[in-house]
Amino acid sequence: MRLERGSITVFICILLSVLIPLCGILTDLARYNEAVSIAQTSLRISVESMLAAYDRQLREQYGLFAVYPRDVESIEKEIYELLSDNLTPESAEGNVTDLFRFKVRRVEVIPIYNLSEPYVLEQQVAEFMKYRAPIQAVSEFVEKLKNMINLEKESRIVEQNMELDKLLNDLRSEMVYFSLLMDKKMKKINSINGTGNFTGDVISKVESNNEKEKSYKPKQETIDNINLKMSEYKEAKAGFERAKKAYDSAESSFKSVESRMTELQSRLEAAKSKAELSENENGSQDSSGSDSEIHALENQIAELQEEYNSRKAERDEAHRKYTETEEKLEGVENELDSLLNQLLNSYKNMLDYTMNSSSLLTELWKHLQLHENYCTTAVELAYNIASAAGEMESDVESLKKAIRENPESAVAKQIGADLEKKVLSIDTSQLSQIIRQLESNKEEVAQWVNAAADACGKYSVMVLNLSNEIGKIEKLIKDKGDGSQAVSMYTGNDNNTSLINDMKDKLSGLASYSEMKSKGTYVIPDYSLTPPPTDKEQQVFEIWHANTFEGRNLSVEEETENQGLENARQKIGEAAKTIAGGSDNEGQNEGDEEDSKSLDDLKDDDYNINSLPSKGGVKSSDDSLAQISEYSRQTGQERFVVSNPLDDPVQGADKVNESEKGFFDYELERIRKLFSTIGELVKDSGEPLLKNLYLNEYIVSAFKNYTTKNNVPENDIGWLRPLDKTYFDKAEVEYIIFGYDSEKSNIAAARRTITVIRMAFNLLHVYSDPEKVATAFSIASTIAGWTIFGVPIVQNFILVGWAALESWIDAGKLMSGEEVPLIKTSQSWFLDKDTLGKYLINNAISSLKDLVKDKAEKLIDKGAESLEETVVAFISGQLDEIFASVTENWSMAAGTVSKDAENLVNSIDFNDLKNIGGDTLESLLESLKNYMNEKLTSFCSSIKDKGDKIIAECKTGILNRIKSALFESDAYKNLLSKVKGMANDAISKGFDAVTNKVSEVLGASGSASSGASNVMGRIIMMDYTDYLRLMLLAVPEEKKTLRCADLIQLNMHTALPDNAKELSRYNTALYVRAWIDIDLWVIPEGMFKKGKEAMIVVEWSQGY
Repeated sequence: MRLERGSITVFICILLSVLIPLCGILTDLARYNEAVSIAQTSLRISVESMLAAYDRQLREQYGLFAVYPRDVESIEKEIYELLSDNLTPESAEGNVTDLFRFKVRRVEVIPIYNLSEPYVLEQQVAEFMKYRAPIQAVSEFVEKLKNMINLEKESRIVEQNMELDKLLNDLRSEMVYFSLLMDKKMKKINSINGTGNFTGDVISKVESNNEKEKSYKPKQETIDNINLKMSEYKEAKAGFERAKKAYDSAESSFKSVESRMTELQSRLEAAKSKAELSENENGSQDSSGSDSEIHALENQIAELQEEYNSRKAERDEAHRKYTETEEKLEGVENELDSLLNQLLNSYKNMLDYTMNSSSLLTELWKHLQLHENYCTTAVELAYNIASAAGEMESDVESLKKAIRENPESAVAKQIGADLEKKVLSIDTSQLSQIIRQLESNKEEVAQWVNAAADACGKYSVMVLNLSNEIGKIEKLIKDKGDGSQAVSMYTGNDNNTSLINDMKDKLSGLASYSEMKSKGTYVIPDYSLTPPPTDKEQQVFEIWHANTFEGRNLSVEEETENQGLENARQKIGEAAKTIAGGSDNEGQNEGDEEDSKSLDDLKDDDYNINSLPSKGGVKSSDDSLAQISEYSRQTGQERFVVSNPLDDPVQGADKVNESEKGFFDYELERIRKLFSTIGELVKDSGEPLLKNLYLNEYIVSAFKNYTTKNNVPENDIGWLRPLDKTYFDKAEVEYIIFGYDSEKSNIAAARRTITVIRMAFNLLHVYSDPEKVATAFSIASTIAGWTIFGVPIVQNFILVGWAALESWIDAGKLMSGEEVPLIKTSQSWFLDKDTLGKYLINNAISSLKDLVKDKAEKLIDKGAESLEETVVAFISGQLDEIFASVTENWSMAAGTVSKDAENLVNSIDFNDLKNIGGDTLESLLESLKNYMNEKLTSFCSSIKDKGDKIIAECKTGILNRIKSALFESDAYKNLLSKVKGMANDAISKGFDAVTNKVSEVLGASGSASSGASNVMGRIIMMDYTDYLRLMLLAVPEEKKTLRCADLIQLNMHTALPDNAKELSRYNTALYVRAWIDIDLWVIPEGMFKKGKEAMIVVEWSQGY
């Protein structure tokens, strides 16, 4: 062996002592950085390997990816093994050098984003449907949706008009009272009993009375003679009293002497009788005692006789004088009575004329006071009407705006034609002017009332004073006393002429109404009540007037409730309750009640219903990743901004009549909200709409609905899905929309909502079909109440009931798997007028079930029918607009044409209409509009005074004549051919195939115009699934996804009860962190760990 020796310098040794460690450090650093990269890649591969173990059942049934639920420890263990294997190099021979010697210390796994979280499920669905959505179906539905939104705007005009009619009907009685009070009563302020100048007549009569009263006023000479005669009477009375006193005194003295004389004579006769008796008994015995007594009495009598004679003579003289003075007094008194009676008669005549004047003035005062009350009441009524009008103002403006936005709409023309007349009675600016004028009138009348009251009061005082004066004279005649009372001249009426002149000055402005109106003194403002009051309304007004102003207590004679109206209310009310319940008690439309499932049934299976995502079973990833938390919170807030109108409760099913807000009003309001919500969504036409449509299409493709046949949804998205093993038998999509626990309730809600959606579009048909409008008017005219507004609101009630019943039938057809056109034509309309009458009015058809009977469907030429009815509706609307200026009863419609009306219509030559031009529907209707305006304007003026009935019949006759002439024109035939071709393409190739032809056939505005929308609406066929798609647009995305998650969880549990788990355990992403060590050559491990569990810490998150 050869030995070799070497040497090295100190410098080299020093240099190598630095370079060798430096190279080792650099190598370790390079190895560390490479190790981190290898660890990161290995971890990503391990996570991807783990995600490859997705749940196959979930994928095959619903196209969703998620890791099959496992506990975190098993996942961590598997990833640990995968990561360890990936970090350990191997070769077939096993001689690969391991440069790193990785050691996996620990793996931590956090599963995130589970399918119970709405945005997670929504994202997966959107990704899935990007490549599998039936593009034609989505495109067709979008085009249908645009037409529906356009047509719904027209339907909204009908609904707003009906609401306005109800509000006006509520106010009608006050408007009638207000109108008639001003027109029939207040204008007669100076007229009564046919007189044209009542005040002047009263003043003339009072002045005449004053003159006559003055002529009867006694002269002063008469008063002087009475007083002179009264003096004579006084003197005679005094003499009479003296004579009477002397006579009484003489008579008293004479009576006293006469009494003594009589006594003495009696005593003398007694003495004589006694003496005679004694003589007879004693004979001649001594009788000296008796004789002396007799002699003494005789002497006394002789002595008294002289006094007696003297007193008698004095008495006789006194009696003579008494008789003379009495006769003189009677003579004077008779003369005085004659003079007093003459004065009394004069005063009585004066009193008669004064009382007559007072009565006249009282009548004038009460008349003016009544008119002051009229003014007060009229102002109150005007304020009430103005207040109600103010509340209606926004409704009126909203309706006007809707009409302005749809100027070519037949319905808008029909309603807008008479809207100005209809709302003129509630024009707030006009009412404000009326109130100002009425208040001015009231102030003027109050002054007139005060003037009349003042005169009336003073004349009442005259009557009282003159009556008192007459009483004094009458008393004086009866008792003149001692004659000292003097009579004075009565002057209480001396100022009546100046009094009347003063009143005349104050009432100088009160003349005939025409004169006052021309001078502006007292003006009754014009108030246009349209339509004018009916005879019945005028009768009711007179009763109201009697009760309000005359203090009477009359009542309106109650008319027997029309049985037809009562039947209509009952039948439409029954229909409302049936629609509200969503079932007509026929198993076909509600499912087999025994088999109908409910989430409550889960409780019997010990299934935790709260584990369903929509019931609170969502497990959020917020606690796992902080950065997701804020996004999740914001997403949740955005999703609940818009309320779902389908969640609104059912209202008014127990209150269905022609005048109150009831079930159909509330439901149509709900549908307006539905289309408003959808309109806002469609307006953007961006990513939100596309995502919404994708989600909705996923729902109708992945889940069953009521019309699903053989458990295979339209455009099924799954593979070998066990759709016979779902929790709900059919109504899965309905559950997503409405969210009721009961399958039966969801089906009922779907039918109710479809019925009301159909009702909105069927209203459009009945209002634009002249025959149906005329039929409803005929029925309403027969059964309506006492107000003219009773006819429009009952007519509306009939049309709403008609549309509602037809819509219920439509919903039944849709739920049977049939298609129904968006806007119906007369041929596709099921419920004819005879059947309607039998059901609503005559009660010949007793129940809703009996109403819906099989009817042979006619073969309908959809293109011809759609164009014809659109054009007829346009003609009818244009006629309403043209005739609006000559008719006041806008609701009147004629089903037939009388001979008189026919003769008038035949005077118009429509033969030139055959030469009308127009290549598209839009241009044809524009030409037709100009033609009708030119042709019919002068005709309208000529029949202005023919009456509403003849005018309505003329409109019907003209409509028929224009139809006949127009349909024979080349322009219409060419357009008809184009529309037929477009309709056939739409039916055979799909609606999406004709969208590019719309402008070419219907006009430059395309489907946005009213005419085009109506034509397309009659061509478009909608099935049950289309209506579900429509309703799904209104459901907030979060609710939809949560309910989808409910169904997925329930269906997987139903199909595989032992293996299925809660959806909150199906995670779609994993967050993994791993701690790894490597062998270092030079650098100590502590330099890389720095307090960590391992030198390398890598993390990776990934999802599907």
